[in-house]
Amino acid sequence: MALCNTSAPGLRLRVHTRSGAAIATTAAAAAAYGEGGSSIAQAPLIVPGQQEFGNTVNGTTTDNSCGEAVRSQWWRLSVTSGDHVAIDREEPESIRHVWSGLIVYPSGTTDFNYPQTGSVLTSELNSNGKDEASFVATQSGSMPVLITASRVSCESGTPAPYSFTVYVTHALNIALPRVDALRLKGTLAISLHTPEGGPVSDASLRVEVQISLRGVWHTIGTGSDGDSVAAVHYTIPRSAAHERVALRALAHGPEYAPATSAHAKVRVL
Repeated sequence: MALCNTSAPGLRLRVHTRSGAAIATTAAAAAAYGEGGSSIAQAPLIVPGQQEFGNTVNGTTTDNSCGEAVRSQWWRLSVTSGDHVAIDREEPESIRHVWSGLIVYPSGTTDFNYPQTGSVLTSELNSNGKDEASFVATQSGSMPVLITASRVSCESGTPAPYSFTVYVTHALNIALPRVDALRLKGTLAISLHTPEGGPVSDASLRVEVQISLRGVWHTIGTGSDGDSVAAVHYTIPRSAAHERVALRALAHGPEYAPATSAHAKVRVL
């Protein structure tokens, strides 16, 4: 997809929704996206799943290690520990020979310490003017993202318009309650947390409880997340009465990696 400068009249954009669909919008709506900031403190927040636009022509100017001017723009990405982050980026076909870099810094990086802070991710455009890069967040917070038109190692680039879309997949920890025996009908409270142990409250998360009966897994109940706990009402087949079965819980949602609890051995009453 060839991109144009966002200031062009009548511009139409492709906006990627969280479900992966694409919709068209007008230049008036595009103006709401804005551009990258001139500093980390002024960097706009990236919306996952939404195509963002900028132009390093309008960026701040600094010098690289060879004293050459570098044009750059800053963005911010809010993450939770364990998030898998993928960034799809491209520049217009007319300037695909131009070098362009993307650098992601860890949470806690500021305008005062970023020159001395090691990056989490550094990537550059491929020969076709596109690039896909990914990483896993190791801590929660706000990560600065720098789009730059020159290499740090003194190879100059040309400022230019660009676009990118960030896709975030959250990680989950899911756990069964402690239970030694189950009646044929009842309710289980399934807990869900971030890898750091933080709360998870998302009604889009679906939770299943399953038992393994004679080597085959059967879903006995489903529920949704509510304030880090899913109350799952279950019904066990009568054929499993008085047997010992394996029990597990599974969670899945549109913005989450599938998660499975540890298995437990329980007796069916």
